[in-house]
Amino acid sequence: MIQLFIDNEEVFVNDNQNIEIHDQNPLITKSGEYSYDIDINLMCAENRKAYLFIDRINQDSLITGRKARLLVDGRTVCSGTETILELNQNTVKIQIVGGNSELNFLGSNLTVKELDLGVVQPITADWAMQTLSGRYPDYPGVCCPVMLQLTENPKAPDIEIVNKIKPDTSSSIQFEDKTRFILQPYFLTVLDRILSALGWSVAYNVLANDDFASRLICIHAFDTLNLNEMVPNWAVDKFISEVEKFFNVIFVCDTSSQSISIYRVHEFYKSHADTVIVDAKDILSQDMAPSVKFGQEDELYTNYNNIRYNFPKEWYYNYSDIAEEVLEVCKVLEFSDYLALLAYPEFTYNKPILCYVKDMDTYFTSVTDLIFSYYRIVNQFAHVIQDETQNDFVEFDICPAEVIGCELKPTYGETRGFVGAALPFARNQVNQDQQVTEESGLN
Repeated sequence: MIQLFIDNEEVFVNDNQNIEIHDQNPLITKSGEYSYDIDINLMCAENRKAYLFIDRINQDSLITGRKARLLVDGRTVCSGTETILELNQNTVKIQIVGGNSELNFLGSNLTVKELDLGVVQPITADWAMQTLSGRYPDYPGVCCPVMLQLTENPKAPDIEIVNKIKPDTSSSIQFEDKTRFILQPYFLTVLDRILSALGWSVAYNVLANDDFASRLICIHAFDTLNLNEMVPNWAVDKFISEVEKFFNVIFVCDTSSQSISIYRVHEFYKSHADTVIVDAKDILSQDMAPSVKFGQEDELYTNYNNIRYNFPKEWYYNYSDIAEEVLEVCKVLEFSDYLALLAYPEFTYNKPILCYVKDMDTYFTSVTDLIFSYYRIVNQFAHVIQDETQNDFVEFDICPAEVIGCELKPTYGETRGFVGAALPFARNQVNQDQQVTEESGLN
């Protein structure tokens, strides 16, 4: 006996129909449990009521987000979210998506700002100071100094910094008296809140014990306490996919407890993924030839042979990952250490020359500002090519923030000090694209 329940109310399915249920390995397909089409007969009065008389010409209500359970002889074979596919005269076709499929379905129809991710408490100087030595999950984020304004001269006295700490830290660390506080949220805090807003709890998260992941923050400059306004307004399924790709993890959904476990891919494959042996008669036709369905959208899981960040087209990132065609025309000069580089007498600014310092394993190029010349690190986030036979790259949309050096010039009594700080820059304004020509030189 087949029974279908929508929001715990029974709906009667058409007799004599075959209903296919698929339960796929999310490691391979990133799908989970889902049903193929289920036909609901609207000639049945109970069904018409359950579907809000959807066949009426004046019916314009949108039916979304309802929970569905399909039972066979009293045993649940598929549970998740109902999605209505088609209305055809007196029949409505639906599908049930569960597990990872349900997570993908819900996420594809929502953006981050459409979710209620909660608010953080009003920020006081004392609480902000405590966050500086905290981590996820003890705090939702950290009030670290962030630069909001970037000028051609980084030594500009009117540079704007939020969460600004007094430059004199010789005796103690204190915030400036009138500084504005803007929390920089932990990535894992945002992930927790998104999953919770979708109705899922987190049963296990391998990233919670990862020191790097638990300190990773999203740099922004929006003066808000709402978490959903502190991060890019991506589609939710894009956010989840980018987390999986960046950390090399897999989300495994348990529909029975509506919970999610997050594993390292290799950990899941080694310890948690089931091995299933299927008898040949179940996959071969009568003439013992394999039966294959083409046109499926199943994609193999990410391989990291060729990787790069999907950086914005800003000058900072052009230095961080130099394009392959630029590298091909550059000459590389090698130096034993940085002092040897500083002693190099030749003028290299704006020439196709990169300087490699061996003991630092770092590339530099010569740059200049309004006052003096210096060397800038380049290619610190360079793309990686391990398989030249492939043209495809795995691209990370979770990118390192721009980190800019600036001078703070604190005052110690009557003495003017010289203090430099490396600060993340929150680019929350639109800049005109800079046009680059061959004649303009390397920089």
